[in-house]
Amino acid sequence: MNYFDCKKLKRMMDSQILTVRTLKEEMRSHRGCTGNMSDAIETEEKRLRELQRRIFEMIRAIPDAYIRKIMYLKIWRGMTWNRIAVKLGGINSGDGIRKMCVRYRW
Repeated sequence: MNYFDCKKLKRMMDSQILTVRTLKEEMRSHRGCTGNMSDAIETEEKRLRELQRRIFEMIRAIPDAYIRKIMYLKIWRGMTWNRIAVKLGGINSGDGIRKMCVRYRW
């Protein structure tokens, strides 16, 4: 596992969020066909929850607490590398934080 695996799952999750929103908007505009649409929304929401769980579990599985915090802030919260460096303090730059995460394997 590495940063790019988490990032890939996060992109999938973002896509799933968009799918659920689109289906909900379609359901609101077509009030007559709610049965199939609500089933589709429920299925997509289950997939979304599963992706969220997988991402969270991947981050929790990181043994190094410092890297785990960085990954959480980057993947889950969507913070920039520079903002993470400022939040964590110390002498690290955004580039240094990014390199740490990209090179880290667990």
